[in-house]
Amino acid sequence: MQRKKVLEERIDIILMREAGIPYSKVLEVADLTPQRYFSAVTRLERFIESSQDYLADNFGKRGELVLEIFQSKERKERLFRMEEQCLREQYDDILAGRQRAFVDGTFKDRENVRVLVYHALTRHIPALASSERSEVITAIQDMPTDVRDYLHEIGLHGLMMNGFERGRIDSPLAVFEEFDVMYKRRTGDAGLFDLTQKEHIHPWNLGIKAPNRYWKDCRENVQTAIYHVLTEQDGRLASSDRETVIKAIYEMRSDLYDYLHEMGFGGLMMNAFNGSRKDSVEEVFREFDKASMKATGNASLFDRRHKTYIAFGSRNMLIRKKRVN
Repeated sequence: MQRKKVLEERIDIILMREAGIPYSKVLEVADLTPQRYFSAVTRLERFIESSQDYLADNFGKRGELVLEIFQSKERKERLFRMEEQCLREQYDDILAGRQRAFVDGTFKDRENVRVLVYHALTRHIPALASSERSEVITAIQDMPTDVRDYLHEIGLHGLMMNGFERGRIDSPLAVFEEFDVMYKRRTGDAGLFDLTQKEHIHPWNLGIKAPNRYWKDCRENVQTAIYHVLTEQDGRLASSDRETVIKAIYEMRSDLYDYLHEMGFGGLMMNAFNGSRKDSVEEVFREFDKASMKATGNASLFDRRHKTYIAFGSRNMLIRKKRVN
């Protein structure tokens, strides 16, 4: 009997949230602290996992609705969605030393993470709240070189360690990807990482250093970064004329290794390639070649069956196998 009463109370809490009653209001009505609310929700979920039929058999449609909620990742997350004011106050209290950490459950909902990221960044860098795209991009580009340390300093260490899934933990890029969601929502503008826009941010560079997985887990990221940066540096490299592209490559600086590192490819070159290919200039151009073939439909720039092609000798130096007119 006692178990049924406890479950009834927990079901009431869940259904209030599902009905759209704000987080803070539910805590007030149910006389719960955030910790007790978190415990009630998580214990109910564990109970369901071990006794799936109990709620439907004993609580009818109410029990069935609760089961539906816990079967949906999005609806489960919403149980912990907090009002913006609640989240801002938590952050400000932590920064002022009045609160030790974010309350249990804060990071269960992605929207909470986004709100906290946006509030923290715009609180410390007011230009990031601008509706002018150029101002926001400039503000990001002017951030300290070690962005991770800066984000930790402004109170986002706990969020970065606990607010993201595996692979994005403690990643400055993950923080700015969530900031970008809020930026688009508040301004109606295209994303800050949208490379088709005249003004944009490179997710692999400019202080927001991409994590190693950004290169290791997705070859498309590697090719996109290389093709985009190189064609930005020299528009001829985006030409549909194969000869023009080859000519532009041979007219690049002779110290290609230093040149690529100056363009921000150091992390990519060390993490996208393995073994003897690591930190290789030739591998960068082989990935550029793949992206170029996709973009133009041309034959490979390395294809020796053609009159002109590119080739590398020792020490990653371009050599002329055929004359380039």
